[in-house]
Amino acid sequence: MRQTLAAPSTVGLTSDESAPAAKLPDNRTSDGRSTGVRIPAQTVVDSWLLTEHLGSGSYSSVWAARPVATWVGSPADYAIKLLQPKYASDDHILKSLALEKQLGQELSHPHLVPVLDGKIDSRGLSYLLMPRLRGALVSESIARVGRFMIPHALWIMRQATEALAVLHGAGWVHGDIKPENLHVTADGHATLLDLGMACRMSTPAQPSQHGGSLAYMAPERLVLRSQVTHQSDIYSLGITLYEMLVGRHPHRCRSAGQWVTAHLTCPVTPPHHLWNEIPVSVSDLVCDMLKKEPLRRPISCDELRQRLLKLELETLALRHPAAGDSFPSTSLGINDSVWSASPTAGRAAPPRPHRFSRRPS
Repeated sequence: MRQTLAAPSTVGLTSDESAPAAKLPDNRTSDGRSTGVRIPAQTVVDSWLLTEHLGSGSYSSVWAARPVATWVGSPADYAIKLLQPKYASDDHILKSLALEKQLGQELSHPHLVPVLDGKIDSRGLSYLLMPRLRGALVSESIARVGRFMIPHALWIMRQATEALAVLHGAGWVHGDIKPENLHVTADGHATLLDLGMACRMSTPAQPSQHGGSLAYMAPERLVLRSQVTHQSDIYSLGITLYEMLVGRHPHRCRSAGQWVTAHLTCPVTPPHHLWNEIPVSVSDLVCDMLKKEPLRRPISCDELRQRLLKLELETLALRHPAAGDSFPSTSLGINDSVWSASPTAGRAAPPRPHRFSRRPS
């Protein structure tokens, strides 16, 4: 039986108006506010049928969807990012969702996630409609295989840099670049996700209101009255690339204070000191991206893209001979033998990635 999601706590039948509305399971706090609702598959949101739960973040859940008017069994080629009911009237989150919708519709690039449609409603349901991406998040791949092969890591980072250049060209800073916001398909196509934390270029930093993930935040974003620029995103890209090459974050921290100290003062161990198969030239680029002073990082996405492309071509020989040109799928959408570094290459196997308390998008 299909159900039409009409409000945060109620659903009604799709075609039989005489049938009584069914109430979804809903827990409430002592002041009557909803703490969340379990939305079953086969629920209709406007003209979209939710078919499969794909994942959840701190304030939203993502569902596979297809138009209600399509034949039964038609593929669910769309994804709906659905705001959790307990945040339905949260102005800050609604503004973030509205910004993600705006930028996803205004900006277009093959490696930037598009937003096809959506609705922002403080009195009802809020959601974004996007194409469904097959594959895996970079964070999932790191957790599963440890490290990416060097040329593939550079290739994925170059694609993300090209998408970021479009965002910067429009005067925006992404503000929340991390492995959880970078998606890769089985054939290696990368997509930069989640534009809801974007801010205008040269926006004054507000350390008391972190609009992003602290583990990936550039030092200047942690200092009052400093300016947030496109080089803040390059720092976050640098940490992401470091994780892809090494298999773990460059810093190991357990509290917000430790993260702030690490970003502001702690040096980064060059990747080639941890894995001797990583060329010094690749390691140098990562360290340049992670400079504490913004002006010492690559000056623009265009410069970064050119350096990544040069290194990508120089390291092609490091690909597995058996990798070939195909990228067969696995349960995560990425084939281990193609994407992961050889477990016997370099020094000892890398330490397991440290699990941090990161706020999912």
